[in-house]
Amino acid sequence: MLELSLYKRKYRKYMKKIDFKSKKTLWWIIGLLALLLIGFLVYRGLEGKSLKIWNGNSEKLVDIANSDDYAKFEGKQSVNFEGENTLNFSFLYKKDGEAVQGVGSQSNWFKLFDAEKDNFVTLYTTFEGGRGYTAEDYINEVFKKANPDVVIEDIKFAGNSDVVVKHIIDDTINTEYYIQEVKATDESPWLAIVENKKADNEAFKTAAKDLIRSFEVK
Repeated sequence: MLELSLYKRKYRKYMKKIDFKSKKTLWWIIGLLALLLIGFLVYRGLEGKSLKIWNGNSEKLVDIANSDDYAKFEGKQSVNFEGENTLNFSFLYKKDGEAVQGVGSQSNWFKLFDAEKDNFVTLYTTFEGGRGYTAEDYINEVFKKANPDVVIEDIKFAGNSDVVVKHIIDDTINTEYYIQEVKATDESPWLAIVENKKADNEAFKTAAKDLIRSFEVK
């Protein structure tokens, strides 16, 4: 108690020495608050770019948005329905691979290829301003009709905690899917659907996860 009392006395004595009416003191306080605000904004900016990556059975946060190992793919998909509806987006992928957009009837397919030119992850973008499918509707009409026993879970990724992504696991074909509801800048509704190649390969599944967690509307 004696030490606490002495501390309080020293604190009061120190505070009395500070002239809060002084312009110098005022500018010092403003400068300190500005530094704290800048530090907070920098932290939030880095936090927003930190994306959760699974490493085996453990989890760690890795800033893949600023990693030299990743490249950014910028894509565009347009649909004519009561006018032109366009989705501009980007995603990240490992630089040792290649991202390619399909042509013709597959122009809404965006494929990742490895060094051996093997397609191991595919992103589909679907315009839903017509039929109006939600992620849940797509799961019921597509995945559950093919396999009623698929496992479905809602997940959120670090740095993007406001977005809920549907994760679908089909062990019968060693495939995992991710579905995210997105809106283009013109407010048109779309679905972004990612799947890995049908193979029991953790690298493929991780690449699919990296793609959807970094998917961003432009």
